[in-house]
Amino acid sequence: PPPKRRAARRSPRARRQALLLFSFGLPLCTQAVETPWTPQAADELSAADGYQQSGDWGQAITHYRRALQISPMPPAFQRYVIYNNLGWSMYHMGEWGKAEEHYKHALRASPQPPPTDHAYINLATLHKAENRIKPTIKAYRAAVALTHQSPTWAQLGWALLQDFQLDEATQTLHDALAYRGDEAPAAQECHNYLGVLYSFKRQWSQVRERDRDRDRVLR
Repeated sequence: PPPKRRAARRSPRARRQALLLFSFGLPLCTQAVETPWTPQAADELSAADGYQQSGDWGQAITHYRRALQISPMPPAFQRYVIYNNLGWSMYHMGEWGKAEEHYKHALRASPQPPPTDHAYINLATLHKAENRIKPTIKAYRAAVALTHQSPTWAQLGWALLQDFQLDEATQTLHDALAYRGDEAPAAQECHNYLGVLYSFKRQWSQVRERDRDRDRVLR
């Protein structure tokens, strides 16, 4: 008989990233009966997005809810967008508890992994405003594991620094620079935070090196 094929194994890093994405206590997206996504629902979503971009949070919430009234169980991507954006509007209205519920609902509603890192970043922003550093770090880690965006990596490094996890913060910022390079949007920020970290460690030659790197990026 032909030899059995061995199942492909994930690397330890990939396994850690997968566990991180599932570590928010969120059940996997189940096969729900979707309702049709109609032009009317799309119009309400577009209107809501416009109100949100202009900072009219109350009207944004009204139109996101109207989209859900038209299509109570929209396709997974639209469901993710609506609940995440409802959370963002509620955050700006000062309804932080409801905002957190909606971000988590967005993550529950989407396939795993979610289509964007926005809900994780919004959770991190909320927890940062609440001065809850551990959940902030957890949310930023999930966002980085999903998209590896350098601005989020920089914020994760800064959050780890705030939690006095200096070695992990240093490694995180170096990882961001190694992965994205000095042309990335947050490279200057990463070099600046590394300078702060090395000053805490009293590694003055490294501080000077980071200052030079930051100035080079500026040029």
